[in-house]
Amino acid sequence: MAGWAVVGVVLVSVTVGTSGGAAPSQIPGVSVDIRTLSELAAVEEMGTVDLSEADLDHVLHLRAWYGLNTDAAYVRSLYEDPRPGEVYRSSTGLGGSIRFSQDEADHLLQRARAEWVGYELSVSMPDSLAETYVATYVKETAVRVLCSGCDEPAASSTAQSVATPYDIEVLIVQVPQSYSELHAAGVEAVGTLAAEGIEASYSLDLIEGVVQLHVDNPRRAREVIEDTDSFAIDLTREVDPDDVLKSDEILYALVTGGQAIGRTAEEDTQRTSGFAVQSWFGPFMLTAGHGTVINQSWFQGGQPLGTIAVRKNQGNMDAAMITTAGVRNNWGRVHWTYSEWDLPVTFLALSHQYAGNTVCQTGRTTTGITGNLNLTNRCGIVQTTAYTPQYSGSDGAYYPAFGYATYQRAGGDSGAAVIFPTIYGAGAVGIHGGPHHTTQQGVFSRMQLIASEWGLELSPS
Repeated sequence: MAGWAVVGVVLVSVTVGTSGGAAPSQIPGVSVDIRTLSELAAVEEMGTVDLSEADLDHVLHLRAWYGLNTDAAYVRSLYEDPRPGEVYRSSTGLGGSIRFSQDEADHLLQRARAEWVGYELSVSMPDSLAETYVATYVKETAVRVLCSGCDEPAASSTAQSVATPYDIEVLIVQVPQSYSELHAAGVEAVGTLAAEGIEASYSLDLIEGVVQLHVDNPRRAREVIEDTDSFAIDLTREVDPDDVLKSDEILYALVTGGQAIGRTAEEDTQRTSGFAVQSWFGPFMLTAGHGTVINQSWFQGGQPLGTIAVRKNQGNMDAAMITTAGVRNNWGRVHWTYSEWDLPVTFLALSHQYAGNTVCQTGRTTTGITGNLNLTNRCGIVQTTAYTPQYSGSDGAYYPAFGYATYQRAGGDSGAAVIFPTIYGAGAVGIHGGPHHTTQQGVFSRMQLIASEWGLELSPS
């Protein structure tokens, strides 16, 4: 993969209402409003980056989802021939850290606002729509709320009360089956196939509103269950979860998410730390559950980190907690890049079913020990939060309760913090676990479920 250089100066907010009159809204020679760049935490990019075909494809994928220019020659020019004062990226991950031009800043900010509105609606609309709610997802700068048999005018009015302050369009989309009905159909289909000797599991596609069946023999499966508006059958390819490489010890014995950790002091770059959390039982650092055992020692920066206090690798999560009490001081931040190694995690994402938002992972392999590698490919679009991993949980079968997003991942990223970059800071979305069965992109355990089951809240940042 191409290496990434972080170059530039963060644009800071301009004080408004000084005694000398209103503050300027623009930078000399820059056409975009400085307030837009400030909200995006924009950094001017002057360094050149040679994009591989895979890197270019991923940037184009994000741009298409955001509704930005996808002309390959234009996009390459932003990376390979950036003009001074004209090319930026968000230092906090908004827009998946892609480079953008002055002319695209307003659109990208609107996209970031739409992602926040989508998140808020995914929290509030399940209560408003009750059993008719299916999911929420964001496409370009509009939010779609999927429902089955809901009162559209009432749903639209409720949604717009959240979206109007941000000037975001919300569309109410009717789909044939509710979320619970989709799950019931998935369970029924798996049972029907099992009766015919066909092993299967299922996930929910929260953008199309269909059940996706994972089977080893799709031809035989189609003889039992035909493709319908509610089913899509694909081929399952058996893969293993991540197996195993920001490895400095921080002053004051601090430890954050997104750091390299391991089972010995000599090999402390085997996987990645997730989020710093706490409960009535003390402070903990999250990581992935596979490959861990209770009371197992873990290290970071050549120093003890703590021992595994609780773990789970079945059902709805692949996660573990390392107790850091009396050993390290965990800090509610994540290692994002070399210069932004202490990015605050400001809220716990408590949304229900959602898709279409940008999330980014902080794994030590994909982002590198510095954190500067793959600034764009570490980010992807959430496709569903009802995915069933197709590798085996070491403690038992998985349920369709995992997140799947189009971010790049590699061995050693296991346990990494998966964040939701927003205009209000980084949200804790999940703990990276392994690969999607066909795309090899990211699968994560959802923080909402981890925090609920283990009674956790984020450590102060």
